[in-house]
Amino acid sequence: MSVTKELVFTGDKINARRALELGLINRVTSPDELMPLTLVMADKIRRRSRFAMARAKEVIDASIDRALPDAYAMETEAFVACFETGDQREGMQAFLEKREAAVQDTLKDSMYPQGSSDCGLNHRRRLGR
Repeated sequence: MSVTKELVFTGDKINARRALELGLINRVTSPDELMPLTLVMADKIRRRSRFAMARAKEVIDASIDRALPDAYAMETEAFVACFETGDQREGMQAFLEKREAAVQDTLKDSMYPQGSSDCGLNHRRRLGR
C-alpha cells in the first residue's frame, strides 16, 4: 500500500520495468511483439469454457471486497457449479488421455462467427474508428 500512496501522492511516473516489479502489469514486451502475444493469449482464453470463465471472473471481482472466509465460500460454490458441467467431464477425460480438451461451451463458439480469428481485439474496426 505504501508504494501506491507514494505514486498517488507524488504523481511520479514509473517505467514499464518498475510497473512489472510492483506487480501492476503482468509482462513487458516490445511494440512488435505486443499484438502477436495478445492474440495468443486471447486465443487461449477464448478456447476455455465460457461458463467457467464467467464464474472465475465473478469470484475474482466479488472477492476483492469480501472477508477471506466469504471469498473461499464463493470460490467453492463456483467450483462445484463448474464441476457439474459436461465441459469439466471432457476436461478431466482429456487430461487422463493426455490430449487437448474439446470444450463445447467456449467463448470462441459463442462470440465469433465461424472462421473468425478476430478474438474481439479489432475493436477500432468494430467501433468505426
